[in-house]
Amino acid sequence: MVSRVSEYESVDVAAVPDRVLDELAEVLSDRLDQLLDRLTDRALAAPKPGSAVWESEWSNRDMALGRARARERS
Repeated sequence: MVSRVSEYESVDVAAVPDRVLDELAEVLSDRLDQLLDRLTDRALAAPKPGSAVWESEWSNRDMALGRARARERS
């Protein structure tokens, strides 16, 4: 059986200091910036679809070199 709390029941929740929330928000913001930078770098470094380099990478994707590059990127 699942117990549900209605909107009228009070729940004891520990208060979190504002400074802790501010620090957590800053960490989250920094991490998002890092991930967006990585995504942008990856997008800019990707070969143009249909180009010779793209065709080569696509055809080599199931070979050892292609799998190694995929592991590097991820």
